[in-house]
Amino acid sequence: MTVRGRMFGLVLFLVLAAVLPACDPMAQVVEPTVPTPTLSGTATATPTATLSPTPRPTATPELTATPTPFPCDEDGLVIDITDNHSETAREDIPYTAYLPPCYGSSSARFPLLLLIAPGPGRRDLMETLNLPAILDEGIRSGAYPPAIVVIAELGRLGSRTQFPPDASASTVIKDELLPAIQRDFCVVEQRTFRAIGGFGQGGFWAIHTAFTAPDLFSVIGGHSAVLDNSVPPAENPLEIARNSTILPNANFRMYFDNGAPDEAASNGLQLLSDRLTARQIPHTYIINPVGQADAEYWASHVEEYLEFYGRTWPRDYGVLPDCREPSP
Repeated sequence: MTVRGRMFGLVLFLVLAAVLPACDPMAQVVEPTVPTPTLSGTATATPTATLSPTPRPTATPELTATPTPFPCDEDGLVIDITDNHSETAREDIPYTAYLPPCYGSSSARFPLLLLIAPGPGRRDLMETLNLPAILDEGIRSGAYPPAIVVIAELGRLGSRTQFPPDASASTVIKDELLPAIQRDFCVVEQRTFRAIGGFGQGGFWAIHTAFTAPDLFSVIGGHSAVLDNSVPPAENPLEIARNSTILPNANFRMYFDNGAPDEAASNGLQLLSDRLTARQIPHTYIINPVGQADAEYWASHVEEYLEFYGRTWPRDYGVLPDCREPSP
């Protein structure tokens, strides 16, 4: 063998020696290790919530479509009532009513959601919050129950901390506004099918009215509601929450919320929540990261409000009572 041949053989031998162990079927195969990514920063939940003292479901059940075909091709109807005179307030107490799709053709009685405006001239929230369009779409999809929704003003009494036996905004709600709505519209006249809520100062009157007349409403909402200790103890929702012997057994569903920067609302609502929690009275209190007591804040959460108010009401028109008969 020539010198060149010997050199070639030596090179071939070295190459095979390096390659063959890697092809050995008994050789260990090491898989590459992929590092687990590490998140930077601290995650913060969008809302800070104080939940009810009773356990809540871990998952929200999915909403199902209306079990029967939607009974009409009508949209909801908005009616503005301006000539609603109050003997208590000695002025008109105007309100705007949303009547759900099929109201005119179904002959049904509907649940009632009564929302108290934050001040005079603010029943425009019906349009500002885009409630008719949101309700029309939600009722047709089954996300919300068919219901009558009213946004009412309370006139000058709404800005006064006056209580019975003096003329009071709460008296207007209980003795005049609610009976007028029940007289003029097909509503179910049962506590189970009535909800009351309010915005800003209207939230105070919603909570006060429900707490002092627990037989009228079963659902309460206060959105940026303003509560303080300047109200006489017997009429103060903060004191009622602490001392009432009726409240623990009233079986209210309650939802309160405000934006974190809104100190006027958060101070009172936090105290209300603390006192309800101390007595193990179920409620939900949400502190959202941003927002003041204004239409922009409420509009960003209005779908949450509607879901809460109507959560237990029927979606099926077929199970609603007949308006041609007295309300059950």
